[in-house]
Amino acid sequence: MSPLEHQATESEVFQKNIIAIPGTQNTPFHWETFRDESAKLGVGVHPITAPGRSAGPKFSQNYDPGFAEFRDAIWLSIEEKLKDLNQKPVLAGHSLGGLFVQYFLADSKKARLFEAGLLLAPTTPPGLPGPSKEFLADNKWPALKLFFSRALGSHEPVAMHPDIVRKYLFGENSGIPKERIDELIAQRVPESRQLLIDLMAVRSKLFRFLSRQKIEKIALEKIKIPVHIFSGKKDQVTPPEGACAIKNAIGGNTNCKILANEKHGLIESRAVIREVLAKLFPELSVEI
Repeated sequence: MSPLEHQATESEVFQKNIIAIPGTQNTPFHWETFRDESAKLGVGVHPITAPGRSAGPKFSQNYDPGFAEFRDAIWLSIEEKLKDLNQKPVLAGHSLGGLFVQYFLADSKKARLFEAGLLLAPTTPPGLPGPSKEFLADNKWPALKLFFSRALGSHEPVAMHPDIVRKYLFGENSGIPKERIDELIAQRVPESRQLLIDLMAVRSKLFRFLSRQKIEKIALEKIKIPVHIFSGKKDQVTPPEGACAIKNAIGGNTNCKILANEKHGLIESRAVIREVLAKLFPELSVEI
């Protein structure tokens, strides 16, 4: 069932809820497996539709904001989701979505609206470790642009060729069905980029919306609610060193789990999802 088909039941009343922010190049479709697995345990997962993204698998790239505008638009989407919930949810983000979670939870007025934070393979803010050297070398020009944007304190999402997506998000033996991976790649990489991600693609509207202005540093030490971080040991897009650095910067009631066999696409692993749910909601009987 796609997010569009699920809208009819989106108002279901769950006792536990998660508001989920997709990563760059992703739509709510990216949270579909997580949502379906959570629903089995009575946990509602409510992915937001970020500006310029469709609600379903089809990708749209008509929106071209700067970073602050994009972040504020995401917050407006979160506020709409909050109106439908009768209890404090967990605020979750995968990859770039995790960066936005860090921003929102560092704001005490926003943080008090949530029970906890969840970071899955999170993007690090300026000043903390970023992608691995192998990933940067393998991804060539887009990665070079990413390297310089990070050095300047801004953030540029990476336009990845489908082969790179397969390698760094899932690998050869991820256990995730090939059909699902094909679906995810189809919605991550618009048809016009299937054959070649070149300099013009990197400069396109989709991949430059975060590079126009510097990202303010996040005062991670201001985050006071519980935060749960999960990172794949084999993740070279947002390596575990970055996840550990986020944990250390927040301090306090924060934990970080490094998953030995996972890459950046850990959000698609049902075993990982069950482990995450067991950590978030220990009162539930979750079989790991």
